[in-house]
Amino acid sequence: MSILATTAAFLLVLSVLVIFHECGHFLAARLFKLKVDEFGFGFPPRLFGKKYGETLYSVNAIPLGGFVRIKGVAGDDPDMQRDKDDRSSFSSRSPLVKIVVLTAGIMMNLLLSVLLFSGVFMLGVPTTIDQVTEGAVVSDQRLVVTNVGESTPAQAAGVMAGDVVLSVDGAVDPTAAELQEQLGKITDAEVELEIKRGDENIKLSVTPGPIQYGDAGYIGIGVGIEDVVTARYGLVSSVAQAVKTTLVITKQIFVALVNLFLDLFLKAKVSDDVSGPIGIAVLTGQVASLGATSLLQFMAVLSINLALFNLLPIPALDGGRLLFVLIELVRGKPVNEKVESLVHSIGFGLLLLMVVFVTFRDIGNFF
Repeated sequence: MSILATTAAFLLVLSVLVIFHECGHFLAARLFKLKVDEFGFGFPPRLFGKKYGETLYSVNAIPLGGFVRIKGVAGDDPDMQRDKDDRSSFSSRSPLVKIVVLTAGIMMNLLLSVLLFSGVFMLGVPTTIDQVTEGAVVSDQRLVVTNVGESTPAQAAGVMAGDVVLSVDGAVDPTAAELQEQLGKITDAEVELEIKRGDENIKLSVTPGPIQYGDAGYIGIGVGIEDVVTARYGLVSSVAQAVKTTLVITKQIFVALVNLFLDLFLKAKVSDDVSGPIGIAVLTGQVASLGATSLLQFMAVLSINLALFNLLPIPALDGGRLLFVLIELVRGKPVNEKVESLVHSIGFGLLLLMVVFVTFRDIGNFF
């Protein structure tokens, strides 16, 4: 994809995820009749805005998500004055109400992930034949190369993971078993493979030979292959599959985030797997070029990432604000608003520094 198309895809994806998150806070605040001063699309400086009721809906110059300013939230409300009788202020409400409002954005991101994965399962998701569950409509069976071994005939011939095998020596649409049987009978003779890579059909010549796999050996070209189909599900089955997938990926990302921060605090290093805005933009462009289904899957995973990252007990994030609510529960009274605002401001500054650091590393990695 071009830089312009990649940028547009990235901004669209990020805006959907962040606006959905902020809608969670907005809807929860309105549910409890809290005053929402502003719902912003993008970040300041403000381009223009329109006030409906008590809320200013603004469009801002930096198109990287959005924000909600709720009356009485430390660090967000510059005129904050704690007044226990002002029911429209976040600061006057019970810890339970605060917890619901603060976690609403996180829950909306998880809900968005379920919706996106549901769309993926209804559109059709690539899966191996043995993983197709009951109720799926199966189509488009193909033989896919899942991996290519190092220093193997396949690697030398230019076979790549993701290639779809169309024919072997003229035999079209072979299954994994048929390909393995056919290659096992050939030694010291070239085999012509026709593969599909993206939108291009390519013919490659490869000579099978002895391949060592663990303690065993066999005759082949050194690839992993799977019979893959497109499985489509109905609405109810799609939602069920989406919930299950969201739970599995949420657990995986949670473990990864824990390891990330253990490395950060114990080893003072940021994992090479962490990307900033530039890295995510590049990945978004690559995924978008693969089609709508891949982009929806990518958005769903990013939405889970956003939910869990916001849950971390870091000042300025939802998790950091939740930490202050828990302190309020233990103490029986809230932390001084000036102290809380200062902590969130410092936390936000440190987050920005980390983003800048990761962004410069992304520039080195991708450009």
